[in-house]
Amino acid sequence: MKYSVVTGIFLCSVVGSYSQKPPTTQETLAFLRKNITVQYIAKPNADNSPIATIDPESVAKNTNGIVFGTKSNNKMEIGAQFLISLFQDDKDKDFNSSQLQLLANLVMLISSKPFTIAFVNDAVDPIQPKYVPQYRFDTIQAIPGWLTVWPAVFAPDDPKSAGTIIVGEKLFRDLKEFQIVFLNLVTCMYVKEFGSYSFFATHETPQASAFAANPVLRRKIKYCFPNPDTRKTVNLGIATGVTYMIADAYKKDAAQWFGEPDIVIRTRVESGKASGPGVSSIPDNVQLKNIIDKDNLADKGYDLVSPPFEPHPSFSYGKGFRLQDLGPKYIIRNEVSLGLFSIFFLNNLGVGEFLNVVTFNNNRLLNAAPENRLAIFIENLCLMLLNGQTLADVKAKPPQKKGYLLGLAMFDLFTGYIPNANAALFNQLAGGTISPDLMALYFGEIRNTCMEAAKNTKTYADLSLVEVQVVSIKRMLGMQ
Repeated sequence: MKYSVVTGIFLCSVVGSYSQKPPTTQETLAFLRKNITVQYIAKPNADNSPIATIDPESVAKNTNGIVFGTKSNNKMEIGAQFLISLFQDDKDKDFNSSQLQLLANLVMLISSKPFTIAFVNDAVDPIQPKYVPQYRFDTIQAIPGWLTVWPAVFAPDDPKSAGTIIVGEKLFRDLKEFQIVFLNLVTCMYVKEFGSYSFFATHETPQASAFAANPVLRRKIKYCFPNPDTRKTVNLGIATGVTYMIADAYKKDAAQWFGEPDIVIRTRVESGKASGPGVSSIPDNVQLKNIIDKDNLADKGYDLVSPPFEPHPSFSYGKGFRLQDLGPKYIIRNEVSLGLFSIFFLNNLGVGEFLNVVTFNNNRLLNAAPENRLAIFIENLCLMLLNGQTLADVKAKPPQKKGYLLGLAMFDLFTGYIPNANAALFNQLAGGTISPDLMALYFGEIRNTCMEAAKNTKTYADLSLVEVQVVSIKRMLGMQ
């Protein structure tokens, strides 16, 4: 059985060339019900509030839509819809959840460990700050005067568990939004990226740009708000790519954002340092703002003011930067860029095989220091496409089709095809060492062919430039 999900213009195989037999719908549901523990805190505004357990099997048999209570859901309606969409067969419903179920199953197979999702009822009453310290969740003012739970994923206390997700209700507008957040957090958890939810969608200013100092930017602009901790970039980029599988609108926005001349990232600062949940623990040397300062690029930014950004009582919005002004290192080391990078590989490999990249060679990627992960990620993507061949095999008898070099070709595209680039520069941009043998196979005629193919493409129909360029590169590598 072949599973597919439409992501924008691409028909992406969810399983693709996955080395194991794809699970059936019933196998997927049985796996999720067995390996996900559901907890519920009905009254968080109390000391030592009891924690109830909701049985996934009872949710699977539910017919009245009531999950968080006996007569009603106590205003936890979206949470109830979500659990039903996660644990019930979607064939007779309109939750469009079969892709979510399968994706969650495949992501969980990274370690095959179970996890817990805990729901906190912040819909009946706002969270009272004095009770927050007894819990681990972060909070946010979703609406004025109403403190709500900010979704987060926490490392496990038990080594047999993958971790715990904590969510509320009030923050969510609909079921689709809840599903997107869930898939992102689950993927973060299984690539061992713990912390507050930060799915890197792109946004658009509601009016003319705040960059009044630059007339070119005095219009609506698309921007993203990257995590200030640069150690998280690769793991969050992988999670973003997987999330794009069910977040087509976000993926399309990201592709358009990447190809526009005024693409912008924002840095948020407070007293000269990045701020936000958990940010205080980030070493100065890995904070995005400080790295920009160290590279002497601070003068490339523009002060952000309100409007168009709403004023905030505890932080300023710092500066905004065009990625082109910051250069290739910042273009590729960006969660939205790596999310796009990942979704194109998800299209070619399928989710199962793509996630094998994460565990390839005894979890080399997950066990590496964060600053080395991008180089390993790119190298693994190439090695996974060798279909069992070794680099020695390829060197001895280079195959006619060069698809195994797609990782390097995509890295080249996403860093803007730097003139006279070489292996040393690629390693510098990736922050690690990519196999010299792979580099030798790519640089030269193959690189020139891919570069010319990408540069000579034009957009058509509803395709973004980067999407068309990827298609052209794949054709040059013999993948189409």
